[in-house]
Amino acid sequence: DSPSIYAHNSEFTTIINNSMSNNYVDTDESNIQDYNLFKEEISITKGNEPNDYEVIINENLKETYKIGDNIEEKINNNKLKVVGYFHSNTGINMYLTNENTIKYKIIENKNDLMVYSIDKEKTLREFKEMGLNILDSYDQAKDDYLNSQKDSIKSKLVSSIIVLGISLIEIFLIIRSSFLSRIKEVGILRAIGIKKIDIYKMFSGEILAITCLASIPGLILMSYILKELSSISMLSRMFLIDIKVIIISFIIILGFNLFFGLLPVFTTIRKRPARILSRTDLE
Repeated sequence: DSPSIYAHNSEFTTIINNSMSNNYVDTDESNIQDYNLFKEEISITKGNEPNDYEVIINENLKETYKIGDNIEEKINNNKLKVVGYFHSNTGINMYLTNENTIKYKIIENKNDLMVYSIDKEKTLREFKEMGLNILDSYDQAKDDYLNSQKDSIKSKLVSSIIVLGISLIEIFLIIRSSFLSRIKEVGILRAIGIKKIDIYKMFSGEILAITCLASIPGLILMSYILKELSSISMLSRMFLIDIKVIIISFIIILGFNLFFGLLPVFTTIRKRPARILSRTDLE
């Protein structure tokens, strides 16, 4: 999904120099261009083609700059020398130099440069020994991506934990209120000699049955919805679902339900049967 342009190495200087991010508008350097781009539109009337740190200028400026003069614009701290005049029928009025000088201009004005090397580790080592601030673009991009993912996961985890906490409190209160009507039943069972483990088994079975009846259809429905959403190209990276996630989700739900469902049972049956039955706030 990354829009890319592939070009021959010989075109890189021209593309970079004329790209939007490197178009030095409002500076004199924007008037310095590669002579080879305008060969078919101009004709040299006097002098010769420019070499490194040399320019040819429009013949209209011959009164301002004589051949051999230096113009004020600098590249690599070198003033550019006028070596010729050109005529243009299309009104071209730039300082034209060779591709090498344009390359120096790009290097001088770029805030950063990307270097490709066959031996990356050797190149990194040599540049660092020279005291240059050089970074591995892959490692930097990877670290930036991982940091952004960590921040995203943290924010999602915080919101999920808050929602989960509220949900668990509600589940506990619902189960507790439902269990209050069965406290006398538990007291009678304990009074007639039913073991605690048998009471735990009874309630565990009920919780398991309710969880299966309620959670499995819900998980199946939600899995189907997520599967359909993931088939949409715009949402394919936001929603992922597989059988492992479904199984883990069911185990987590069952674990929470068992814990919070048996918590009121535990707090009740640890008391003596007489104390359980002596509660006057229950009918």
